Amino acid sequence: MGGLMDTSRSSVLTPTMLKAFVNSQQMEMIDEEQATRLIQVLLAGCRCVELDCWDGDDGLPLIYHGHTLVSKIGFRQVIEVIKKSAFTTSDLPVILSIENHCSVQQQAKMAQMFKVCSI
Repeated sequence: MGGLMDTSRSSVLTPTMLKAFVNSQQMEMIDEEQATRLIQVLLAGCRCVELDCWDGDDGLPLIYHGHTLVSKIGFRQVIEVIKKSAFTTSDLPVILSIENHCSVQQQAKMAQMFKVCSI
């Protein structure tokens, strides 16, 4: 009840993560074109994505590679892309490695977005 792992799917996760190869992708410069690339890597089997999260000026978190001149994209938009694409070709879990630079207030908004998007 309320655990982090759905034990009804535990057979899917054998062998343990310690013994598994995890296909990963770092999305350093994410924009609309990179969102398309994110879809492609998820459909190709990528199971680990790194997201650099920062406070947005409008109070909503953004994803971008900090202190550079790259495009920014909304956190919610990215997790919606992940939700729509991640489990089309694989039932295996997706690991989100979040480099979090957000304030507590925007972290709370991120948590709420995860709940709303059911990720």
